[in-house]
Amino acid sequence: MKLKFFLINFLFISFNVIEIYSQISENKLTGDYFGQTPPSNESVLFAPGIISTKHHEHSSPTFSPDGNEVLWSLWERPQNDKPQLIMHIVRKNGVWSTPQVASFSGNVLDGGPVISSDGSKLFIYRQEQIVYFTKVKSEWVNPTPIIEGFSFSVAKNGNIYYSGKNDAIYKIEFKDNKYLNPKLLNESINKSGYLNWTPYVAPDESYLIFSRCDRNGDYGNLYICFKSKTKDDWTDPVDMGESINTWAQERFPSVSPDGKYLFFCRSQGSADDVFWVSTNVIKSLKDSIKE
Repeated sequence: MKLKFFLINFLFISFNVIEIYSQISENKLTGDYFGQTPPSNESVLFAPGIISTKHHEHSSPTFSPDGNEVLWSLWERPQNDKPQLIMHIVRKNGVWSTPQVASFSGNVLDGGPVISSDGSKLFIYRQEQIVYFTKVKSEWVNPTPIIEGFSFSVAKNGNIYYSGKNDAIYKIEFKDNKYLNPKLLNESINKSGYLNWTPYVAPDESYLIFSRCDRNGDYGNLYICFKSKTKDDWTDPVDMGESINTWAQERFPSVSPDGKYLFFCRSQGSADDVFWVSTNVIKSLKDSIKE
């Protein structure tokens, strides 16, 4: 009986979500990033009608290393009692499929997908617990729990930076094939009186981008800090500037596997959409920091 209910519920969710993508298969999208025109140094809406839709996008897209698989999470609009979903789209023979609810998602709250640098693991948060899947053939299977947390990033060496207790950002080191105890990042990152969350760490851990907003979440900007040249810590975070930050709330940053584009979500009232911008902004900010 439970299986029957799950299948009916899953099919109902899938139908309501994918109806907005009905024209994608007809248009036969091709090219990297769905054939979208790459952004310059000003952030622009990413993939309208494909990733950015009438629904509430609740993560940046994560891309496989070869660029042929993309996942992201969303809440359906209008708001209802369905859980947050993870969407999945693939490119085969050069053509992008219609986005679908991921095969493992649709029953409980799933979000924040992150594909590892080597493409062998998929990390998500599920009911505020970080878990990872392994890939068998073309499917993500065997969810394995790691720790309580949400909205996270995974470095190339397996270290995880995540949003945890007390509106703060933590790091879990991955060593000898196991995760160590989490460590709270420094006070300049976890500024008192603010919500410091949704971190993205560079694959080599050379920089960290995160969102900072007031406790009510009324506004939020993306900040960046770099590995210090003079001490074993991070530089003081700096606002990423007007090419990214607005009166709205910017959060969920991530960078494409090729290192060319920064993605993030912008919350504008009842809508959350995905934006992207050239990572030249990261290079410029790094050059401007003096230690």
